[in-house]
Amino acid sequence: MKTDCAVMRRLAVEEMITKSFLQRNLCWRKTEDAEFIYSAIDPCEGALVIRLNDFPAEPLYTLLCGTVPIESFDHWPPSWQID
Repeated sequence: MKTDCAVMRRLAVEEMITKSFLQRNLCWRKTEDAEFIYSAIDPCEGALVIRLNDFPAEPLYTLLCGTVPIESFDHWPPSWQID
């Protein structure tokens, strides 16, 4: 039972982090890298990058915080802008 609660708490925290990143107002800049195509700085978390995946076999994009994958997605969040 303890293990189930720990797993549920971890999943809840991961969901909170993912939702908060995808709902934040972020301004992305195009990079020169063909794989990591956009970068941004989050005032709370620091460096973020968007990785272009092997679409359609994988979701189009993956958001990474540092080197940690946070969320993969196909549709660009409306609160994100590209400079």
